[in-house]
Amino acid sequence: MPKNEFELKRMEGYDEIIFEKAKDDYPNSIIVVTGGVPKNGVTEADNMTKWLVEHGVAESRILPENQSTDTVENALFTPRFWSSTARRT
Repeated sequence: MPKNEFELKRMEGYDEIIFEKAKDDYPNSIIVVTGGVPKNGVTEADNMTKWLVEHGVAESRILPENQSTDTVENALFTPRFWSSTARRT
């Protein structure tokens, strides 16, 4: 976590760099996106899925978890995907 505004500005752009590296270096990896609270009828997981697909990630690599309503539920509901990811690799 950035400690101040200077560190936050230094971090800008890193998420794109990390995303591109992960997308290119790990093309067979599975991505679990979480978040089930709809905003304008669309969940966070669905929004993240759409963004990833628009940025070149195959939809078959993305597993959306659309039931969680907070961070604790993100952590509780995500493990159910572990066995399905193991079968896909």
